[in-house]
Amino acid sequence: LAIESVIGHEYFHNWSGNRVTLRDWFQLSLKEGLTVFRDQEFTADLHSRAVKRIEDVRLLRARQFAEDAGALAHPVRPAEYREINNFYTLTVYEKGAEIVRILHTLLGEAGFRAGLDRYFADNDGRAATVEDFLAAFEARSGRDLAHFARWYAQAGTPVLRIEDDFDAATGRYTLRIQQHTPPTPRQPETQPLLVPLRFALHGEDGPLQARVAQSDAPVEGDLILLADERHALVFEGIATRPLPAFNQGFSAPVKLDYLYTPQQLGRLARVEQDAFNRWEALQRLATGVLLSRFEDLRDAEAALSAALGDLLADPAADPAFVAECLVLPDFDTLAEQVAAIDVDGLIAAREDLLDRLAEDHADALEARYHALAEAAAGPLDGPSMAARSLRNACLAWLTRLDPHARLAEAQFAAAHVMTDRLGALRC
Repeated sequence: LAIESVIGHEYFHNWSGNRVTLRDWFQLSLKEGLTVFRDQEFTADLHSRAVKRIEDVRLLRARQFAEDAGALAHPVRPAEYREINNFYTLTVYEKGAEIVRILHTLLGEAGFRAGLDRYFADNDGRAATVEDFLAAFEARSGRDLAHFARWYAQAGTPVLRIEDDFDAATGRYTLRIQQHTPPTPRQPETQPLLVPLRFALHGEDGPLQARVAQSDAPVEGDLILLADERHALVFEGIATRPLPAFNQGFSAPVKLDYLYTPQQLGRLARVEQDAFNRWEALQRLATGVLLSRFEDLRDAEAALSAALGDLLADPAADPAFVAECLVLPDFDTLAEQVAAIDVDGLIAAREDLLDRLAEDHADALEARYHALAEAAAGPLDGPSMAARSLRNACLAWLTRLDPHARLAEAQFAAAHVMTDRLGALRC
């Protein structure tokens, strides 16, 4: 998969970096951010779109968000450099790709493709700038992208703080959203960015089609376009308090601050139609348990275990996606979220939770492991790789219950592909 992705990336540079090159080094993300976005879409088209999005966001959060929060924070288009090697960063590449994805979200597939075609037609054989790139999209869409362009100039990761209120007597549901980007060493003052927030409201019987009665932010279908520091939206005609889902598909590279209960997260993991948000709900639930953020940890862990059990029992779920959901937040992810890092404590909490979850679902894990044997024996194609991914995830959990790792030893001896052999050896 990595080889395929790299080959795709370098091939796509023929158009988005070689035939249209850069006026100067400051425009580096114009080719790298765009090409990373294109190789991400290439892999998503060939394999599991949900798993690819999860992998990309996991990398962004683990490394680029840390870059944004540290002493070396810089915009996607920096204003200065000491040597050009300084530009080859996660911010220029990965956040640069997220900015292109925001443009795709704002304009839609057809609008984005039309703008990209115009960019290549206008600039083939030329040395271009970010302004040339945006001008092509403005020309084809008729949309003013001046506010959007701030993403290229401002460092830091925006934080969206969301509060809600439901009035049962009137059936009115209110969302209040505040946007803030923490200052960075070279940018003590920050401005609101244009953030497309994809959302959904879930009722007791499924997704709600609620009417927006008042809004000081444009709402385009399932997108709220946040442009100012504060926004408020009021929905009407709702019988019971809805369960909101925000930033579906990770529509913007932001941090969300919204207080879910463990029961809400468990339900979100079941009812959300967006695969990324299902995974996100499980991650937030597991993180809350591991960092003792919930008042009743026993109930929170039960909600996590039940949600994972439902996912394991779902025959329609993509095996590669289920495998991703079985991976609890790692040490680095947990360590980023605490002020004082208790190394031994975090590792022990994670290991203990994995042991208990494996005990809860031993029968389901074993059943899935054996049921996937035939599919996992296939060649290098999507379904076979997905089956191997989940089978090895099940094996890793099952081995926790068997100190002799007999199942892993048998798989190692019988393995026909290195993925299965390495998966067994790790166990």
